[in-house]
Amino acid sequence: MVRKDLISENTPAFDEIDEFGPGERDALNLALEHRDWILLIDDRRPLLEAERRGLIVLCTPVLVVDLFSEGRLDIRQALDISARLAAMQTVSPDLLEPATHHLNAIWKEHGGP
Repeated sequence: MVRKDLISENTPAFDEIDEFGPGERDALNLALEHRDWILLIDDRRPLLEAERRGLIVLCTPVLVVDLFSEGRLDIRQALDISARLAAMQTVSPDLLEPATHHLNAIWKEHGGP
């Protein structure tokens, strides 16, 4: 996607955040420099830090729930994505489990079994 100029690769100018892994640190520092950006992050502790600092933040499990709620994904697609996220073991279970429960609740409200 970078090669096709669909997204750009950026490096933060400052290192205000010095904890977490290098990817989370850079993402948080870039979001601090660009407060109008939406930070997509799937690790619980960095996500909580981003919220504490007033950043606009989203995690992939919540994005899946939102896309299902908007009708942009059907339940099978949403559950499949959630299962793949769980299998990758890169998304915090503390973020994935509540989103999956919420997804199932919305589905039941709309006539699912």
